[in-house]
Amino acid sequence: FPVTIGGSVDKIEAVKGFKTALDLDTFSEHLMKDGLVLIGQTPEIAPADRLIYALRDVTATIDSIPLITASIMSKKLAEGAFSDAIPDAEQVCRIRKTILGERHPDYASSLNNLAFLFRSMGDAAKAEPLYLQALDIKKSTLGENHPGYAISLNNLALLYRSMGETAKAEPLYVQVLKIFKAVLSDRHPDYTTSPNNLAGYRDWE
Repeated sequence: FPVTIGGSVDKIEAVKGFKTALDLDTFSEHLMKDGLVLIGQTPEIAPADRLIYALRDVTATIDSIPLITASIMSKKLAEGAFSDAIPDAEQVCRIRKTILGERHPDYASSLNNLAFLFRSMGDAAKAEPLYLQALDIKKSTLGENHPGYAISLNNLALLYRSMGETAKAEPLYVQVLKIFKAVLSDRHPDYTTSPNNLAGYRDWE
């Protein structure tokens, strides 16, 4: 079974002849032959984790809990291990709430990320109150005409769509479209995506 590791790669590479920088072909060859591969991050394997580690190095934030958590979550989400990522997402929420306060838009973003994990697992009962809380924070801090508020509306609409709550989803999509039309160019990617979401919703309905 393949194992992606980080943080201790330099120690393993101290073993004479041991290499962790492998291309995918070499990785697959050893996996099929030996059934076990130890490999570091590459542009093809765990690239987000690789970038986060590099960021921590150059910004002297090796001990930054949010960046450590993001590194762990990037691997788990890439593996589709949503349930395993939830404790990390909850920890980020607690940290941001403590440092920034419970009415900060960045805390709302963390709530949204946690809600996304629950939605991906099909747990709408846990996702909905988190989306609603994030929406309320964005509304009070950014205003009802801000793209960030529109994104929160869209996230909630996606949840309702997945729940089959068509009467709740459509007016949210319409509101998102109005906000983006008012504040963005009609060529902006966020605006052009909104009509597609609404059209997709109506086709799905």
